[in-house]
Formats: sequence, C-alpha cells, structure tokens
Amino acid sequence: MALCEDAADHSDGWFSITPAGRLTPSGLVKGWAVDLTSRLLLDAGARDSCVNGEGDLRVRGRAGASAPWRVGVAHPLRPGHMASVVTARHDPAIATSGTSERGCHILHPDTGVPVITSAAVTVVGPGLAMTDAFATAASARGDDALGWLGARRGSSLRGPPPRSAATRPIVSPGRG
Repeated sequence: MALCEDAADHSDGWFSITPAGRLTPSGLVKGWAVDLTSRLLLDAGARDSCVNGEGDLRVRGRAGASAPWRVGVAHPLRPGHMASVVTARHDPAIATSGTSERGCHILHPDTGVPVITSAAVTVVGPGLAMTDAFATAASARGDDALGWLGARRGSSLRGPPPRSAATRPIVSPGRG
C-alpha cells in the first residue's frame, strides 16, 4: 500500500487506488509483480530477460549477443500496426495505458467516471510499477499529460513524432 501511496503522490493524485472511494490496487500490482519476477530472474543469473505483463514489459540486458531489445509499441487506433519502436537500453520498463485494448477502464481519481482523453500513452522508465502508474496517470490527465510526463525525470513518453531527443511524446487522440 505504501508503493500505491507513493504513486498517488508522484502523480499529483492522478493515479489512485481508490477512485471515487473504491479500493482497486490492480493498476500498480501488475507492474510490481513483473518487477519482482524480473528481479528474481536476475538474482538467479539471468542477465538478459524480458518479462511481459499483459503488454507492459521489464527488460534487462540484451536481446542478443550485442543487440539491444527493440520493443514495438502497438498503434492504438490501427490494429496490427506499430506506432513506435523503443530501443531498450539501461534495463527499462515500458508501459502503455489507454482505451485501445481494454476499453474505458481508466477512471478519474475523484469521480470514478471513465476517462476517454487519449487512446494510449506509452511511458519508458526505470521500474514497471511506477512506470505503469505514470502511464495510467497520464491517460487520466488528458491534455496536460505531455508536459507533466516531460517534467518527470527518469521517464519519457515514446512514439511518433519525436519532439526532442530526450522526450519523445505521443498521446494518441481519443475516440470521440
């Protein structure tokens, strides 16, 4: 629960495990479980691994002898197409939140009403629990998601078109 409180604090309340007063910590638990599994693999000697939790990833090491991991980010409005490719260096976590896979499941933290401001937001960061929480918070935030995430050190939005070398933002437009 302390990690959930940290996510709420770091997201200015836009990530919430109690939207409209109902306890739902699943938005953070999946990332936490993937981080734990990745750490267990590393501790067991697996320097190169990719752990997938419903499309959110924690990668370590390299995909091949000298090749970094290359992770395709699905286009939220064009099934079967990619919106971007993340070249994974420095053992990142990659998380996408939005409506394209699971429909309207992201809730406004105060009202509990589904938020439909973007089709998807992908965030790259150092650990999946917080990276996934940031992707969810950014999806809920809507219009100021790019500025908010761009101001967060250690994470970046990824996708076309790049705005700068350090932060490559994309918030795919909502469905209506």
